[in-house]
Amino acid sequence: METTSANKKRHLGLIITLMMGYTMAYMDKSLISTAMIPIAKQYNLSSSQTGLIMSAFFLSYALTQIPSGWLADKFGSKIVLLTSLSFITVFAFIFGIVSHLFIFMLIRFSAGVGQGGYPSATSRAITENFDQKQRTFVQSLMLSTSGIGGILAFTLGANLIAVNWRYAYLLLGSLCLIATILAALFLPRKEPANAATKQKTPIKYVSLLTNRNVLLLFSILILVNYLLYGIMSWLPTYMSQQFDLTISTLGILLAINAAFQTVGSFSAGLLLSKFFFRKRTTLYRYTLSCLCPLFSRFHTRNITRRIDDSLAVVNNLFSRSLHIDFQLAS
Repeated sequence: METTSANKKRHLGLIITLMMGYTMAYMDKSLISTAMIPIAKQYNLSSSQTGLIMSAFFLSYALTQIPSGWLADKFGSKIVLLTSLSFITVFAFIFGIVSHLFIFMLIRFSAGVGQGGYPSATSRAITENFDQKQRTFVQSLMLSTSGIGGILAFTLGANLIAVNWRYAYLLLGSLCLIATILAALFLPRKEPANAATKQKTPIKYVSLLTNRNVLLLFSILILVNYLLYGIMSWLPTYMSQQFDLTISTLGILLAINAAFQTVGSFSAGLLLSKFFFRKRTTLYRYTLSCLCPLFSRFHTRNITRRIDDSLAVVNNLFSRSLHIDFQLAS
């Protein structure tokens, strides 16, 4: 009983620690899109230039994913996680004090190097410390942090950005520092002696690269992330320009979206763990759930037009009494 209780406490501490780090990573990704609004105004940056700043992050983020996974396999998850969080912390602080386009790009590239190591090392830590039946639910908890990080970015972060965008990165760096300290204290130093995590025969990388399921999921995630990060990067700027929203108001709207994202990720993990564990239908349902947002992407113009029409009606009805003045997209 004592061993079981100790394991539960260790697992809970590990989950909280990993979620804290993941939350900071997603907060960073969400915060930059809102911070770009005052940064672009302050330094007279065009959309192409702000795009370069955000693209520099994703370039290094993509390039470091596979090497970081190899390092986590070779040296263990803790050292990679600590290195990743340290990078995020340092460059969050630095981003808040620089003031040149090239330096902005360099700092975001460096932050991407750090963030690129976190997903693979987290997956390694989950594999090392949890049984196979627990991993799907634990992974869903990790994914739910995308919404939690968004909520923090669009509430605390957006309100600080409305005052001074540099304050938001001071907050981000401080929270990342706390996450790094927690990781140093609570992440296990060595892989637990668990027979389930030991490979009887080593798997060749060539076999992974030619595996049908790996290639399928790789293709799906490229499409999903194209949509997800495209919206994450540009939606705040679009809404600010088209509807003349303040950053605080914009943060509230985006925080609501992030809250639904959190609930969706958590609920999906429960359903998959309980009803679809080790079933082929899981892959098909996951594929369908990923393709649905892509299908809706083709109807974006119609949806946007309907939203604009609805806002026009509201504007006409209440503008005199409530002094509401939405600047609608033409």
